[in-house]
Amino acid sequence: MAYIPKYNGTVHPEAWIKDVQAKCLINNLRQERDVLKMCKLNIALSINFPNEINNLNELIKALKEHPTFEIYKNGCKERLDHMTFEGGEGGDTTKFLADFRSLSDNADIINPQEIKNRLLRTYSTNEFFKNEFSKRSTGVTNIDEIYRLYSDVVSDSSKVIKYGPEWLIAIKHRETGRYLSSREINYQTGSKRQVVSVFFYIDTVLLSAVIKYPCCLVKFKYFMLISLYLPFYFSYMLVKRYTGKIFGGI
Repeated sequence: MAYIPKYNGTVHPEAWIKDVQAKCLINNLRQERDVLKMCKLNIALSINFPNEINNLNELIKALKEHPTFEIYKNGCKERLDHMTFEGGEGGDTTKFLADFRSLSDNADIINPQEIKNRLLRTYSTNEFFKNEFSKRSTGVTNIDEIYRLYSDVVSDSSKVIKYGPEWLIAIKHRETGRYLSSREINYQTGSKRQVVSVFFYIDTVLLSAVIKYPCCLVKFKYFMLISLYLPFYFSYMLVKRYTGKIFGGI
């Protein structure tokens, strides 16, 4: 005989009733009156309900009106408040959304805006996600669509190139096998960030010209863009043509 679970206020009444119905089917109890009788017999003594309940819907309503259900919902909301999405390689969007939605359903949260606000807080550390999810979910009231948008934005955020001290981006020249690297010297115009190249070292005279004169800077940037994609020999010729000098280390 299949085990009939007890109801003590730690599960959603509707989910508990469905569980009891499934166990009753296994035990060949198919009539609603029989299922209702089994439910009444397995409710904790501390939970009082009217004797005149005649069907399962009335029992569900009575259990929802009991104070234990409000306590249960508050507990689910508290767990939702502490949920955060890890993101990156350690983030499992499917499992996270399944757990989040289960708690939301158990807490009887059906307001689309509340669901969006709670989802937004789960990944608030990601600026791209915050901006994109807010923008894409504006005006959306279908709950299934809201969860789909969350998944889409999380997926898109993993494809964004990030810049900052905690991120490392490596760009490799396919033909030469060299990596784009920087020098301990900054551009004097434009972004004023570190000078970059695909070479081990740069001719000192040429480097000074690139840093000081805009025309050289333009030519240097043009070379950098081309050299990352064209074969080695053409990059070599391009440098010689524009500068009259050869970058070392190639």
